Amino acid sequence: MDNILKQIQSTELEILIYFDNFCKENHLKYSLSGGTLLGAIRHKGFIPWDDDIDVTMYYKDCDKLYEIMKAELDPDKYYYRCPQTEPYHHIIFNHLEHKGTTYTKAGRDKLKHKIGVFIDIFPMYPAAPNAFLDFFHTRICRFWRT
Repeated sequence: MDNILKQIQSTELEILIYFDNFCKENHLKYSLSGGTLLGAIRHKGFIPWDDDIDVTMYYKDCDKLYEIMKAELDPDKYYYRCPQTEPYHHIIFNHLEHKGTTYTKAGRDKLKHKIGVFIDIFPMYPAAPNAFLDFFHTRICRFWRT
């Protein structure tokens, strides 16, 4: 099992390096987040039991990312899973996946493309511009979260 986790982490690191170069070439900003950021600081790499990489990106850059990836992504090696490329993609974040790999869980049988080893790309949306709108925004988020 430990060997499989190391293989997954190695593939994810390869994807992250590709993603980093892609973002630099196209002037897109992102940052490491969640357990990935914690692992980079605390463990100088992955948290030993972690099996994914998380990055955040401003939503405007996420929109640009999709448009650029349509034209420039290496389609033989990578697949960009997002609502525009996958009709049953119902989660709020996107994946950059390595083709030729499989990383699956129950309930993913309706997806057009089987999920490969991936990095998560979380879009960051702006907060409400004032206290009045923030009040409603918070209530809506709480409603949908429950």
